[in-house]
Amino acid sequence: MSYFICDVESDDPYMPEYSIVCFAAIVVEPSMSKIFYGKMKPISENWNPNALAISGFSREEHLTFNEPEKVMKKFAEWLKINSKGSPIGISDNNGYDFGVCLNYYFHRFYGSNPFGWSSRRIGDLFCGAEANMWYRWKNIEILQNIPIIIIQFQMLFLMQVLYFIYPKHIILDYFNLYRLKK
Repeated sequence: MSYFICDVESDDPYMPEYSIVCFAAIVVEPSMSKIFYGKMKPISENWNPNALAISGFSREEHLTFNEPEKVMKKFAEWLKINSKGSPIGISDNNGYDFGVCLNYYFHRFYGSNPFGWSSRRIGDLFCGAEANMWYRWKNIEILQNIPIIIIQFQMLFLMQVLYFIYPKHIILDYFNLYRLKK
């Protein structure tokens, strides 16, 4: 199996009433160089200017992006090329990125979802390390003012390296260095 960190930006909260604007995926592997980036035309006339602004694109720009069928087919092909076995999706908000957005788009525009029905949440790593389901991992000092997509890439790479090289107690000690001040 191969791990892919994904992040989706949309023009409001749910599909198909609204649309994915763009998304990125990266293979979790040492070079961190295998990246897919897709921008897609809207599938709906509905959109929220505040939600769209998060993507950094205007509605006019969004209307010029590629057809979703083309992008999702390319993404599925890229996943096949870059995956050893079934791909596993990882995200900051996997319920939204995979459950709401990518799942809908894959089924509608590709016919199936290569990720299946499962995904993982990045924050669970920290929650597990802290033995606290409600641990507020985004408040860790070292992570402040860093774009979330960069945090995701770095943390998953770090998790992969630590998991395969060090015993569990060393991983926990490492993350304890960056705990919130109590």
